[in-house]
Amino acid sequence: MAEPLHIGSGEFGAGRGLLRFDGNVVIPASTWKGAFRNIAELLARSMVSVLSGVERLAVLCYSEGPGGVGYRWDERHIAKFTGGLDVEILRTEYNGIREVFVENLRSQLQSFSASSLGSWGEELSMMVDIGYRLFPGEGEDDRIVAGLKIKDENVVSKLFEDYLACRCPIGSLLGNGVLSGKLRFMDTVLGSVGVEERPGVGIDRKSGRAQEDVLYFTEVVPAGTEARLMLVADNLSPGQTDSRLFAGVLEWLKELGLQIGGRKSVGLGLMELRDARFWVWELGKGKDVYGAVLADPFKQAGSLDINQAVSWLRGEL
Repeated sequence: MAEPLHIGSGEFGAGRGLLRFDGNVVIPASTWKGAFRNIAELLARSMVSVLSGVERLAVLCYSEGPGGVGYRWDERHIAKFTGGLDVEILRTEYNGIREVFVENLRSQLQSFSASSLGSWGEELSMMVDIGYRLFPGEGEDDRIVAGLKIKDENVVSKLFEDYLACRCPIGSLLGNGVLSGKLRFMDTVLGSVGVEERPGVGIDRKSGRAQEDVLYFTEVVPAGTEARLMLVADNLSPGQTDSRLFAGVLEWLKELGLQIGGRKSVGLGLMELRDARFWVWELGKGKDVYGAVLADPFKQAGSLDINQAVSWLRGEL
């Protein structure tokens, strides 16, 4: 840790304690995941000019709010992340892809109603894969998905949002309301570490000045403490957009570090990457044909350093 770290337990008052489990300070998986997501969002939006089609629209429409991750067209939001592209052109592209999606889905649902189950296309297959149930209707205007008629504009909007969610590289890596995400983070238990207390004063938000008689102490893990993160990445294919995005995240960590936890605005939580090792293998192939690597990957699979891992993710190895 380049700077002291505070992962709060949720307490407020004069003493703000660290999150602990069985007496040990813990960095929960959700904290790691949130920090990685923040970097992935920034990098994905910087890639807008080199993305195209549904992937680009998914990144532009991506937003986080109280209800979670969403993919609605919001011109004011999208205008912030166009990367120099014309919003008018993007709106036309969005409407065109949405119209093609709906027409393809209608056509594929007709095939479903006619029992031509082998002719499902990408759109219908994707909707079924993410949990939509199909019900045959009695005509094109009555095509039904999940019990809802797709002539209803609200239903169409929800279907298209979920379609964008399936094609979003940020969601593919870190999850959204449709995908679980390919990166799985483990809790980090720091064990027996020293703890310090840092004093602070309350701030009056209106005046911007310190409040009188509002003194508190924040527990922190001191700078220089080592924290190990273990994560598992499932089904990443070299050269794909989500893999290239993950490569960018790793390069960010290598060059700029990672800031996690509370009180980041006053400099807490900055972590530097000292070392990283990656074990990569394909299930059922080569040495893993009988599950040998899966049973003991750290022994059976050769490791990569961070530069090699970045090259592998980009399809350069």
